[in-house]
Parts: sequence; C-alpha cells; structure tokens
Amino acid sequence: MIYNLSSMTKNVKKTTPSEGIKLAWLAGIIDGEGSIGIYNRDNPQKNRIVNLAIVNNDEKILARVEDIYKYFEIYASRYLHNNKNSKGFLLKVPCYVMTVRRRDDFEKILKLLEPYLVGRKRGLAQEVLEYLKNHPKIEKVFPQCRYCRKTVKGRQKQFCNLHCWHEFAKGNKNPNYRHGKYTTRND
Repeated sequence: MIYNLSSMTKNVKKTTPSEGIKLAWLAGIIDGEGSIGIYNRDNPQKNRIVNLAIVNNDEKILARVEDIYKYFEIYASRYLHNNKNSKGFLLKVPCYVMTVRRRDDFEKILKLLEPYLVGRKRGLAQEVLEYLKNHPKIEKVFPQCRYCRKTVKGRQKQFCNLHCWHEFAKGNKNPNYRHGKYTTRND
C-alpha cells in the first residue's frame, strides 16, 4: 500500500516537534495494539459508551503511553487483564489494559491522534468523532435552592439549608404565602 505523504502532512495540526513525535508514536501503538469503539449500553435511552483501549504485556510501553496521556492531561485507567485463555488456564505472561473512557478525554485524544492514525483506525476515529458531534453530552442538571437559587447537591433537595427554607416559608417567593399570611391549598 502506497501512502501520499503530502496529503498526510496537510492534515497534521501544528504542534511542537516533541508533541508531534509523542502523538505519532502513540498513534502507531494504537494502530497496532489498540482498539477504538462505541459500545451499546443495556439501557438504549442513554448515550453509548466510548472506549480507547491498548492491550499489551510490556509494562515499559504502557508506562510511556501513560506518560503521554499525563502530558496531554488525559485520564486513563490501567488494570491487569483476566489472564485466562479459552480453556481456563492462566497465561504465563501478564497482560495489561489501558483505557480512556471519559468522553471529554476520549474526544480530546482522538482529535489529537486522528492525523497520525493510518488505515482502518483512522476511519474508526473519524466515525467516532462524527458520532460524538451528532450526539452531544448529556449534562447533569442539579436542582437549585428555591430561595437563593444556588446549586443544591443531593437527592430531592429543594433548599440549600434550613435558613433558606425558613425565609422561603415566610416570604413572598412562596406561592402559598399571600398578603402577609400563610394559606393552604384548599382555600
């Protein structure tokens, strides 16, 4: 397969030489040992899970990958893979997995790596970035205190503290408090 180098260099973003070398090396590892994917959840109403995984048994390679992720401020988890083969026997060499699953980090690293990826992984990266663009992140909505309008953290809370609750109960922001006296719903 012959690659046109002039078209590949046009797509590469401006980075410092050391950053470009790090990204190119990481893209090579992902091309060879990695996987990029979007996976369904059990609940179809929620967004899908995005995942960038690198599986390898050489700890030095994974340590360098981890350093590159730290350099670009990307959170990745690293764990020991279940080292059993299909027959249930333990493998002699431990196998490690490094994954990036946080949506923001995943999107950031894919945008950085896309110009350096080659072949099938580049197509997957473009497909996943298109999916992320068409399916925006669902933001958590935290309730607000009904009196002071500060963000309230906690389940089913309407007020941030007892003081706000008292002030709301006796003030004009309370829909049940009319003309200086508290009224019930049945009046």
